[in-house]
Amino acid sequence: MSLTKLGASEIYAMADIDNVGSNKILKNVGLRFIETFDNEGVKHNWYKLTSSEYEGEKYKSEILDKICYSDLVYGRINKKLNQQLSKDQIEEMIITIIKETDSSGFNKKGKNIYITNNCRNVRLTINSYTNRIITADKLNNEQQTVNNVNMKQAK
Repeated sequence: MSLTKLGASEIYAMADIDNVGSNKILKNVGLRFIETFDNEGVKHNWYKLTSSEYEGEKYKSEILDKICYSDLVYGRINKKLNQQLSKDQIEEMIITIIKETDSSGFNKKGKNIYITNNCRNVRLTINSYTNRIITADKLNNEQQTVNNVNMKQAK
């Protein structure tokens, strides 16, 4: 179920700062820590989840579970990233990039999901119907600037 089906673009939650279990659950279900505040003398942590973050987490989870590769993609990725990696090294790199990428870096356009990881200077393209990786591209400076602005706006 998406947040928009509930009529919400974002949800908030709070937990007593000393309640380790509740704080862990809120993080594990995808809520992002915002700040600590005082409520009637008790410190609480404040969390938020936007619909775009929710969708990004959903995409991330499904891709990690179902990702697949075509024989041609290995050569394409090596060429585009100017690498000479084995199939196993490419698959390990792709999984690492997906795991490291914040949910705001997942963006679905048409049939593809674009995963932008500014720390690694790379964007992955995944077919959203088959979860097959299509390619990996190096980001240029202009793409990084646009992606950084979009990530800040999402938060």
